[in-house]
Amino acid sequence: MEIHEAKFLCSYGGKIEPIGRGNKLTYVGGINKMLYVDRRISFKDMVAEVSGLFDDAANGDNFFKYQLPGGDGLHSLVSVTNDDELLNMMLKFDQLYRVSPRHARMRLFLFRNQRPLDSVDRLSSNFGKNDVFISSRGDGTLDEALNQNQIKTFVDDELRKGDCILASLTRAIENSLYLL
Repeated sequence: MEIHEAKFLCSYGGKIEPIGRGNKLTYVGGINKMLYVDRRISFKDMVAEVSGLFDDAANGDNFFKYQLPGGDGLHSLVSVTNDDELLNMMLKFDQLYRVSPRHARMRLFLFRNQRPLDSVDRLSSNFGKNDVFISSRGDGTLDEALNQNQIKTFVDDELRKGDCILASLTRAIENSLYLL
């Protein structure tokens, strides 16, 4: 059976925040809307479709991330930046569909590409867009190995005393392609 349409729960305008003292993250506030698209859609058209759902985002320069099915909550967000990555996302949707056609849907989060800088944006403006955000209390081996291979990382131990931790971490997460 060929799958023609993919179903997404799209979120925009909220914030990714930690829950309690654990490492869990949640998406708070914002607007959620359902989107059905032809699974053969191009990346450019997909960004336009998702952005068009939200009045405030319709004319903006936006990007989106999807939550890996079966992943570790919002720690497993994957950026989609081109047609190949969109195809990979659609293949993940196909896997969900095969397991449960009636309930298959994926979660997308739409973000603005450009945000005005304020005092709590110092971390993300210094580090720029990261390839990988690492939330770990390890020995630094992973960070070193990634950096040796020209993969730019942000490790949450780079925060300094006095930083607004929630805003700094949220911005660093939003500006990273992958989360570990």
